Amino acid sequence: MMSTFVAGKLMLIASGVIMSEKYIIIIAIERYQDINIGNVKYAENDANSLKQTYLYHGVPVENIFMLVGENATKTRIESLFRRVLACLVEEDELVIFYAGHGFFEGYNFLTCYDSVKVDYRHTSIPINNILSDIKEAKCKKVSIFMDSCHSGLKVDESMRDLMSSMTDEEFKSFCAESEYYTAFSACASDEKSHSSPDLRHGIWSYHLIQALSGNDENALERGRFLTATSLQNYLSRNVKLTLRSTFTDIKRQTPQKWGNSSREFIVADLEQVLNAKRIASKTGFAKIENFSLITEFSGAVRRLSGFKSAHKVPKNVCSATSSFVKKIAAGELSTSLEEVFEELKSVFKFKRVDLKMNISVGEGTIVAPDFTFAISVDIDSDDPAKYVIRKEVCEVQNYDTLVGDNFAEVFDNCFDRVEFVFDKAVNIENIIDKVEDISKDGVKINYPADLSRCDLVIEGLGFYINVTPDSMNLIYDKKQAIGDIVKGVEAIPGICAKYQLVEVLSKRKAIGR
Repeated sequence: MMSTFVAGKLMLIASGVIMSEKYIIIIAIERYQDINIGNVKYAENDANSLKQTYLYHGVPVENIFMLVGENATKTRIESLFRRVLACLVEEDELVIFYAGHGFFEGYNFLTCYDSVKVDYRHTSIPINNILSDIKEAKCKKVSIFMDSCHSGLKVDESMRDLMSSMTDEEFKSFCAESEYYTAFSACASDEKSHSSPDLRHGIWSYHLIQALSGNDENALERGRFLTATSLQNYLSRNVKLTLRSTFTDIKRQTPQKWGNSSREFIVADLEQVLNAKRIASKTGFAKIENFSLITEFSGAVRRLSGFKSAHKVPKNVCSATSSFVKKIAAGELSTSLEEVFEELKSVFKFKRVDLKMNISVGEGTIVAPDFTFAISVDIDSDDPAKYVIRKEVCEVQNYDTLVGDNFAEVFDNCFDRVEFVFDKAVNIENIIDKVEDISKDGVKINYPADLSRCDLVIEGLGFYINVTPDSMNLIYDKKQAIGDIVKGVEAIPGICAKYQLVEVLSKRKAIGR
């Protein structure tokens, strides 16, 4: 995706077409390759939550670049900055977030996943190199958020620190050169940045995300603008309060801000986000619920393992033929469930008490700690000579499980549809009218005469969006890797915002009313 983004943006720049957009770079290292470097608790959770926040701001998923864990190597971080900065135009806005260890040895450094404790200087990245590259880029509006510790030896897991002092001078110099540069840090140069086991975040990062999400009006100016000053005041106040409620002893952590104090800097205009929240509070539409990954496939009834020579292929669809197909498909159902059960045990290292498998006529489930795998079989409603098997992962309780390597190992290339079930019915006619009014190039809205559904087709998306009164579906032309499905799911908030569907999806009437 990165190379496509670079090539496309460079072509537009060369042709004289200016695209003003916001770009986000998120880097988080929670565990290091060198076991002698301490962990940074909840850094990856900070990164994932921040990404979700910017998606709800309407930032396209392709404009958000995230390197976490083992992907955040020195080479990859430097390459990412080099390629993104080369593609920015003056009207663009750049946001950088880093959660990990920082240190000072002659000048400031950021550590990488592959940094080595005995050779920090040569295996980490000088901050000044990044700041210098930003100054050379055409982009003139830059926000930097640093949740990296500054000093002291590691005392406990709640501290995000390294072994020597990280000074403020480079940030002061960087921000002084432009009224549109601003930088924020979790603590002063002689302090540590703390995390909270209850919040499962760095304390400073948690409050940063709360402010950017519009969850506290005290962080805003004029009820909608998150400015550099209002954000800094909010962080200073709330970090102190959270430290007091989290720890029994006194902890000092003073959030820092650098930038031109003579001119205000708008970090984010939250009007769109706040409007969506207000609509949600009035209509009860807080989120799309019941997220499922689905695939269905069919085959000839006579090919099922339970079909005997004395049996006859059904010629019509009714309860009797449905029951017949379910009974003779018992072998396929049982085999499929056993395969998934064994894979889950092996890959996730689940114990006996972690998995519960249930099977009955025509259906079966495996209930895992964070999700449920379900399989069912029935007669094909359009062709009684065929059966349809449906597999799905539903009741996802933990998003981190979905994006983890174990989940991908078990379920890569298993699903070709994502379904979100609405808690109330949507008005298909309103969605069609809204999209047709916008009438953007590369966007099509297809629908039947009875308006029972609509299909939103966006050029280059990789899937089309099917909306019925009860659900929204992302439909792919073939089974996908879990990573690609996650990208599609994460793109949905931005798509809903871009095509003004948030309000339409919120103004729903209850089914049957």
